[in-house]
Amino acid sequence: MDKLADFIHREHNALRPHVELIRVAGDAVGEVPLSILRELTNTVLGFLVSELMPHGRDDHDILYRTLEQATQTPGSTATMNREHLEMSKMADELGNLHALTVAEAELSERTTRELRRVLYGLYALINLHFAKEEEIYADVLEHRLSTTEKDLLVATLGRH
Repeated sequence: MDKLADFIHREHNALRPHVELIRVAGDAVGEVPLSILRELTNTVLGFLVSELMPHGRDDHDILYRTLEQATQTPGSTATMNREHLEMSKMADELGNLHALTVAEAELSERTTRELRRVLYGLYALINLHFAKEEEIYADVLEHRLSTTEKDLLVATLGRH
């Protein structure tokens, strides 16, 4: 694995346990006491807001711009940016649903269904997004950038 691809893979591996917690929280909906579910969704929200969304902004500002410049194809990362937007919307939706878990003494059927939908949707979207970055974007950049450009990109991403 090349240096850039390895860096992206390591970055994602550091986030994967938190992403896995999203699936665990989805599995827990309706299966664990409400107090535990509240803690799980609160932990997931903290991860999304403090780690995943900043990671996505860095991808947009650094990685995707570099890719578009290297391939001379402005807009080629639009689908990835759209996925970031969708993750953000789903995080907001999870925040609203979490607030309902705090307000409700018992989860309604609707809240239960919506929580599962959002948690499993986030889990799937994030995993797909990571795979695309690792399997497609890293490979393209490995072949389009010089060694010096790759080193600079890794150093820049590493500072964020």
